[in-house]
Amino acid sequence: MNTYKRIRLILVGFLLVALLSILYGIVMLSADKKTAERQLEQMPNFGVSRLNDVPFTKDSLANKAFTLFLYFHADCDFCRHEIESIAENSANFKRAQLLFVSPDELVDLKKIVSERQLGDDSTFVILRDERLEFASQFHIKSSPCTLLYDGNRKLVKRIDGQVLAGTILKEMEYYENR
Repeated sequence: MNTYKRIRLILVGFLLVALLSILYGIVMLSADKKTAERQLEQMPNFGVSRLNDVPFTKDSLANKAFTLFLYFHADCDFCRHEIESIAENSANFKRAQLLFVSPDELVDLKKIVSERQLGDDSTFVILRDERLEFASQFHIKSSPCTLLYDGNRKLVKRIDGQVLAGTILKEMEYYENR
């Protein structure tokens, strides 16, 4: 076999291995996503803390028609826009408990609360995911990530990326009227 044929054979073999590796990765990613979706159908138990370090768990949730989790980072512009959109439409979210969860430092979270005039009450609850357990349990890979659960703690909608309050409100209305 001459050198040209050997190089071609090695190149074809390398490309075949690369293609199979990519296909395997895609299949595994799809399987992981489906597993995550099944695990999130019913709200998992979680443990985070309020800004005053008081623990907040699934048992701490208010008894409302909906629970909305917004996982965000303080330095993320998309996250800030989503928070702003929800805060501006807060009167329309009376049926929901709004939980803004972040792994950021306490000083950064307090700054957002004061800038956006978000009260830490039963409507807006700012939570800190200090150990990234929430992100892991809810399979959050990027922010913002919005998770909407119904009153029975069943997943209504998961949205990865920025979404406007109007879209969330439409999801709530659609779910209630189906």
